[in-house]
Amino acid sequence: MRWVRDRWLVLGVVGFVVIAACSESAPEGRSADLSVSGPEGPGTTAVSVTPDEVVADVLADGDVTDAEMERVILAAVGCIEDRGFDVTYEFTPRVGWSFDVEAGRTEEEAERAGQALDECEAAFVMPVGSTYLALHGRSEAELAEAIDELRRCMEDKGVEIPDGLGFADWPELDPVTYATCAAPLGL
Repeated sequence: MRWVRDRWLVLGVVGFVVIAACSESAPEGRSADLSVSGPEGPGTTAVSVTPDEVVADVLADGDVTDAEMERVILAAVGCIEDRGFDVTYEFTPRVGWSFDVEAGRTEEEAERAGQALDECEAAFVMPVGSTYLALHGRSEAELAEAIDELRRCMEDKGVEIPDGLGFADWPELDPVTYATCAAPLGL
């Protein structure tokens, strides 16, 4: 089983509201449970960081660079790995990020993997992601252009998109074609 979480977030009125709603801080006391351990071995020292430390450091100057965004994503990856799950990630500047977590073979393992993903992403990534996308995300015009290009690509491949069907519902029309067309556009 796998948990795949895509956060290919686009900046728009609806997207910003969703991002802002997800960017609440972790409940008090939770940060200590989500510390991330660094490498240990000959010549290295164990390092432990909490979400509060990472988020405060990244947001200290009021800007979030691509490197800082990737830093919080990597902190979330470490948090998930510290809970015993293999995880990979993808980050596309100005567009978004995704996590792919190996969730094990049982329903219980899958639930634990999903919980680890939810908690680690909420603690490390979401408080920074909203600021990052507000500062560096796509403009409304860029987003509209990408969605128009997605429509053209899907229709060129034979998928009819009914008038009035919301963009969020397009993947249900033909998931493979949607993924093929959306990926190069960062949607």
